[in-house]
Amino acid sequence: MQVHRHLRLSRLGGRGRSSGSGRPRGRPPRRNRLVGVTLDRRQLLRRVTAAAGGMTLAGLAPEAAPAAATGSGGGAFPTHPRWKFVFVSNLTTSPLFVPLQYGIEDACALVECTYRWTGSVGADTGEVVKAVESARPVAEALQAGIPVVAYHADASPSDPRVAFVGQNAYAVGRSIGERIAKLVRKGDVTLFVTERRVPPVEQRLKGALAGIRGSGAPIRTTVVVTTGDSYESAARIDRHVIAHAHVRGLFALELVPSEGVGRAMVKHNLRREGVLAGGYGVLPATLDLIRQGQLEFTLDEQPYLQGFVPVLQLFLVKLSGGLLAPSDTELPLVFVRRSNLKRYLAKTRYEGSSSKQRYPIY
Repeated sequence: MQVHRHLRLSRLGGRGRSSGSGRPRGRPPRRNRLVGVTLDRRQLLRRVTAAAGGMTLAGLAPEAAPAAATGSGGGAFPTHPRWKFVFVSNLTTSPLFVPLQYGIEDACALVECTYRWTGSVGADTGEVVKAVESARPVAEALQAGIPVVAYHADASPSDPRVAFVGQNAYAVGRSIGERIAKLVRKGDVTLFVTERRVPPVEQRLKGALAGIRGSGAPIRTTVVVTTGDSYESAARIDRHVIAHAHVRGLFALELVPSEGVGRAMVKHNLRREGVLAGGYGVLPATLDLIRQGQLEFTLDEQPYLQGFVPVLQLFLVKLSGGLLAPSDTELPLVFVRRSNLKRYLAKTRYEGSSSKQRYPIY
């Protein structure tokens, strides 16, 4: 995926810069007492720690003091303060979050608000906790009872719920497992993940295993944990392929091992030997492997919507004075195959392959 320089330097690096601008003017807006799904600071830190870097959060920064810029309202909305929404990411440098940030930018432009992007550069739990502790806007928002929205990756379902915008990890995994069973039918299959301690990844893996078992197909599954480093991950996958000559299927359940699976398929001519493979995410290299027939499918996580929807939800909470509360939004499960590949090859903000606004997309 093409990671644009301005994104990498100003936002993906976790410097906490916000999009949008405007000189403060006028009197500070009156604070609204917000209601809805809330999470106190202690609960938030426990959730972040439990997620081991696998949770992402969006919250509301307090209005600037002593004054705040105002937005014209956008559309039929009344004039309102330019509220700032804080997005805490478990991995700010992931290419997945390029289209997600475009979604945040476009939603903020639509409702005339701004945002701040912060979190961990290397998926380090301590950095995420530190970002939450040091991000005064988030802490003040939580203390004021302002709802916090989880996006992309949720924490353990047993924790107190906040609104979540993203895909159901277990359901996604089960659908992948069912698809694997239909494709492979019998034999040895390997599933690749980078780390099993991250709740969404573990739930996706459990779902995939359940989907395969539930099919009744005589398939033997092996789970291989690689690493978050793309080169080392590819090397481990390559060694696994060499050591398991009879494997019939190679399937990645995360973004990083998808690249390694593709490399192994090409390097060892596995497609000619009848080995089937699948990826995760819609990076250009993954899409090209589908075009070549090396991968049977990959999964679109709809990252643009993961950024766009939380902004709209938090905006409506503020605009309505708390009458409207954030709600769980389960994003659709979209498999990308050769039959629907064409639209994904277009350069768009929706998949992060272009920074330009374009309609139609091709």
